[in-house]
Formats: sequence, structure tokens, C-alpha cells
Amino acid sequence: MSKIIPKKVNKRDRLDLIISTLTAPLLFIIIFSSIVLIAVAQIDGVEEYTTDTEYAPDAEFSADVIWGYAPLTVKFTDESTGNPTEWKWNFGDGSPIIDGTTSDYQNPTYTYEKAGVYEVKETAINSAGRNTEIKSHYITVVSPYDPDPQSPEYAPDAEFSADVTSGYVPLTVKFTDESTGNPTEWKWNFGDGSDIIDGTTSDYQNPTHTYKKAGIYEVKETAINSAGRNTEIKTGYITVKSLEQISEKEPDAEFSADVTSGYAPLTVKFTDKSPGNPTEWKWNFGDGSPIIDGFTLTYQNPTHTYEKAGVYEVKETAINSAGRNTEIKTGYITVKPSDDSDLQPSKHTPNAEFFADITSGYAPLAVKFTDESTGHPTEWKWNFGDGSPIIDGTTSDYQNPTHTYEKAGVYEVKETAINSVGRNTEIKTGYITVKSSKDIENTDYSGSQISDEKYFTRDYQDESDTETDVPPQTQIIETITQFYTTHVEDISTTFIDDKDTNTIYNNPSSDPSNGDSIVNNIITVIGSIISAVIVAYIQTKRK
Repeated sequence: MSKIIPKKVNKRDRLDLIISTLTAPLLFIIIFSSIVLIAVAQIDGVEEYTTDTEYAPDAEFSADVIWGYAPLTVKFTDESTGNPTEWKWNFGDGSPIIDGTTSDYQNPTYTYEKAGVYEVKETAINSAGRNTEIKSHYITVVSPYDPDPQSPEYAPDAEFSADVTSGYVPLTVKFTDESTGNPTEWKWNFGDGSDIIDGTTSDYQNPTHTYKKAGIYEVKETAINSAGRNTEIKTGYITVKSLEQISEKEPDAEFSADVTSGYAPLTVKFTDKSPGNPTEWKWNFGDGSPIIDGFTLTYQNPTHTYEKAGVYEVKETAINSAGRNTEIKTGYITVKPSDDSDLQPSKHTPNAEFFADITSGYAPLAVKFTDESTGHPTEWKWNFGDGSPIIDGTTSDYQNPTHTYEKAGVYEVKETAINSVGRNTEIKTGYITVKSSKDIENTDYSGSQISDEKYFTRDYQDESDTETDVPPQTQIIETITQFYTTHVEDISTTFIDDKDTNTIYNNPSSDPSNGDSIVNNIITVIGSIISAVIVAYIQTKRK
């Protein structure tokens, strides 16, 4: 049996054993500590990176109501992204701006006390920065005292006036808004290069402006509501004169013409006679031609040709640096038609008169009217009395018109004859009688109208008609029936006696003893029946 003999350990081996025993735990501690330090450093780095990459918010908001009557309470809701922690609001009506970090500031409720259209601003804030959302014309508040408040469905119609439109430097002008459609914002451009103003208060609705330089200025006003906007432009509205012009006076417009009456085409030479040293002249010749305006002799004393007959008003405006004045001459130029060379100047109004080629008939009835007025009318106006449009003109078609009456009735006709002196009207009451076309069906052979209930029989021996209540169809049946009951059994007897003749159609008498007369009677009766059928058919068609 063997024995285990322990190995003898020397001092060197013992030292190595101790060192190896202590090295393993120490190495573990060092590695573990390094891992912890690296993790902490990474966490710090992540936090630092996160702070560096945070962004400012993007402001956005909404309101539960944007239109209503004062006082109007509105609940605003913040819809901003980017985790804002602070909110700042400007409600646009001049009230204090609010700023805070609680939910009351995030989603505020605000009451608008006065009518107007308001801009709302929200600023969303976090540690990275801030952002503002602006909504113009966002809240519309209507006065409860407006008897007919117009909703923002329609844009306004801009209009304005000024308390003074002419004067010397410096000229202070008070503008008054007269726009319709309930505008809530007003924008003004005074035309002198000053800043355009834009606002929602009464100071912007009815502003006062001072013009500091001489000149003629255009003024623009834009009226705005939540439905839209409209602009009124007044060109040359404000005239501002320099102090040097105080002694100067505006001209007094006056003019004459070398001829005031004649035949078309009529050429007229106008001569300016305005005192006050005008330097500009503006003419309106009254015939629809363009208005002329200039500074030369051609504009001072113009020549104009009137192409059409008529009576024309002429206007001249004389202008200088102190102002302007207009002379208006009504009915100044009379131009007569060129084809009326024998037309003498009218001194009196015409005397209207007319006739018609037919005054009675069946619808539709075409009537030719002929003018017989005296006094040289140059224009004719007709009212045919049946509700059709009144016609009015200067050509032959209007002088002697043709009109068709479509409906039955009795009509009054009016003609008005017109010349440069005046007008006169002829009225003919009950002048045109139009009968219904249905009346034609109820007439006898001579054209006389008969009643709907009466019929006629004819005796062809004496060509006479007899009125009866028996319709033609019934008369035929009675005749045929009587013929068979009276004559079929005994053909040799007389076919129709006197009382039969009075029943419908009379036939010649015959001798019953004569064989030929029997044949003749048969032929006569057949002919009578055929004649009765034809007459009845004609009467039936006319009924």
C-alpha cells in the first residue's frame, strides 16, 4: 500500500500562490469598475446630446366660435406641437396680453365686449425657443344693437366722403366712411405719399389727414369684413393749393357755338369765353362721344361733328391751378334728320293723331297703324293696350307700326308724338276689337253669328231657312224614319206630304198614279236624303 507524501513547498512557490490567489478578484474589480464608469459616461453623453437636439415649438390654436354678437365669449384651444411649457396670448382688442405656464394660459377663455374684427396671436414657448401663430380677421363680433346685422356672407361696398375737398396748404381733411355691408376694418390711401393706414377702430373708420403740399390727390378707401373687401377710388378728389395761389381765383366757365341747329351731319365750332385764365379745358358734347380734356388751343376751342339727329346738352369745364368751374347748356344743339330737308324748325309740340287699316276681326289680328300727327314729330311712342311692350323710336317702323293682337278683347291704343319742343298723346278707347277664332264656327251661311243652341233647316224650293232646336243629325234620322214608315209599304203613294215638307227638306209633288212619278219620287227622296246629309255635315263642321 502506497502512501501519499506531501510535496515540500519552498518559499518561492508559496509567494506565487498568494499572488495568483489575490490577482483574480482584483482583476474582476478593475474590469467591473471600468464598465460602470463607461456606462455613466455614456449616459451623460446621451443627456448632453438630447439637450443639444431639443427644438422650439410650432404654435397653432383654434377657437370654439369665431362669429357672434357682443359680448362674445370665445374658448381658445392650444394645438401647438413641440411640447411648449409656456403660452402667451394677444386677443387683438387692446386688452392686456396674458402669459403663463398653467392650463388656464394654455387654453384660455376670453370675452370680446365690443363689435369688431379681431386678430389673435398665440406664442408657444419651451426651453429651446418660441414660435408665434397670427390669425388675422379671426374673430368677428357684431353689435347687438344693429337692427339688421349682416352676417359675413357678403363683402362690403366701400363709399366715403370728405368735409372739404379743396383748400390751401396745410389742408386738414376729415374723411367719413359711408360703406354698406357692415365693414369692421378700414384701409386708407390718401394719395400724397404718406403711409397707408389700416385698422379696426373708429379712428380708422373716419380718419383725419393733413395734406402738406400743393397738388391734386386721389383717395382710396378699402372696406373689409370677414367675407371680403371692396375699394372705392376717387380720382382728383382733394385739391390742395399753395399759398402763392391765394390771390388767384378759379375760372368762370362760359362758351358759345357758331351754329346751334342744322341737319345731320352737323359740324359745330365751340369757342371758350371763360374769364379767370383757365389753362385746361374739358368738353362733353352730349352725344355719347368721348369726353375730351387738354391744355392746347384745340381743346380750348374745339370743333365737333354731330352724326345723328337729336337734341344735345353740352358741358364745358374750365380749369386753372385755383380750381374748376363747369357750364352746362341743356338742349343747346339741335340736329335734324338729313332726309327731312323740308323740315321747318318746330315752334310747337306736335298734335298726335293716327288711324288703323282695320279695327275689328278675329284673333290673331294684324293691324297696320298710320301716324297722321301734325307739328313735325321726330319720335313716336305706341301702347297697343294688350300688355305688349311699349315701343318708342325715331324710324318709320315706329312712325307707322304693324302690331298683331293674339287674344280676343277690346283694346285702347295710345300714340305719343314727340319733337324737340315737346310731346302730345292721342288715346283711342275701345279702338280695336278682336274676336275669338271660336266665334267663326257659329255663323250662318251669310256670316251672321248664331247661338250655340239653334239650328237651321232649308227649303230648297223657295231658298228659305227656318230656325229649329233640332240638330242636323236628328233631322236626318227623322227624315229617313218617316220615309220608311210612310212610303215603304205603299210606294205608289206620295212620298212626302205638306207636313213632311215642314219637317225638314221639301220635295216636288208628284202624281202617284203615274209609274214614272213613282220612280221620280224615289229618286227625289234619295236625293233629299243625300242633300240633308251634306247640309248637316256642313252645319256640323261649322258648329
